[in-house]
Amino acid sequence: MKPKLVMTVDENLKPTPVQLMIGQAVDIVGQTGNPRAISGFQTHTSPAVINTGERCEINEDEYNSYSDVFENIVIVKEKERKLEEK
Repeated sequence: MKPKLVMTVDENLKPTPVQLMIGQAVDIVGQTGNPRAISGFQTHTSPAVINTGERCEINEDEYNSYSDVFENIVIVKEKERKLEEK
């Protein structure tokens, strides 16, 4: 067994706490729509440990990740908020 430690950092490589959903991996190949890739998830704040057979997703809408695969260190960028025009 090889558990992984997922840590999120910003563009300047400073640790950034982000809410993560961690749960059992689900095979979603061939399913229509936008199915979840994890099942029975729990919410954790990074850094977090992911066990064998588990996947991780960002739970917050405030951040985007630079990669699709979460491996050890993930670089996240805060989404730009559009100013509402009056």
